[in-house]
Parts: sequence; C-alpha cells; structure tokens
Amino acid sequence: MQAEWQAYFLEQIRDDWFRINPGGRPDTYWVAEHLIATNEDFHLSSPVVAAWYFDGRSYSARDPSSFAAFMNLGVRCREDRVFEIGYGGFAPLENSEDVAAYYQFAGLFGQGYHFVREASGSFVRHDTWRS
Repeated sequence: MQAEWQAYFLEQIRDDWFRINPGGRPDTYWVAEHLIATNEDFHLSSPVVAAWYFDGRSYSARDPSSFAAFMNLGVRCREDRVFEIGYGGFAPLENSEDVAAYYQFAGLFGQGYHFVREASGSFVRHDTWRS
C-alpha cells in the first residue's frame, strides 16, 4: 500500500484513540497492515506486511514479527492492574479498491470501518461495527 494511504489509515485510528477518555483507553497500541481482507476476521487470517507501535505520542515502524509477538502476549501490567494494550489493523479488500480497518482498545472500545474509494481517489469512511 502506498505510504500516503498507510499514514491516512494510521491517522484515522489515532484520532479515534484520542476521542476516548484518557482513563478509559490503553496507553499504547499496535497497528498492522494486512496483506488482504477477505472477510471481517482478516486480522486473524491475513499475513501482516507492516506494523507500527503507537507510544501515546507518535507511531514508530516495527517489524511484523514484533506485532505477532504482541498478539501472542496482549497484556501488560501497570501498578496493580492489568491492562490490555490496544491493537488495530487495515487491509485492502479482496477484488476491490476499498479498504477494511478496525481497532480494539483495552477490550472496551472497538470499531470497524469500510473505506470506500471514490472516483477521485480519496476514501469515504463508513462504520461497520462498534463495541
């Protein structure tokens, strides 16, 4: 995927993270770009081709194997409580120019999107699910 579109989808997820009350969101989260989305569960079945870690201020690119290791762990401790770290991802939809995206923050807030590519080349966001 082109770098400008990667940045766009990362920004969409970051903006939603900022909208959540700071006490109710994880301090950090991971985002993965998946090879292809063939169904709603693409994050479980599609290979990761790029990964980023958000530290509460900015993204840093990481090796996809680091994202896989995180998904196998998924929790960390802070003070006397255990928090899930958030995660999200995006992928081009199979047989389409559209893109699917999702995030899940701290097991409490989740959102799925379908970005429809317009004739102009820009994307229009449609929410597909929320938890």
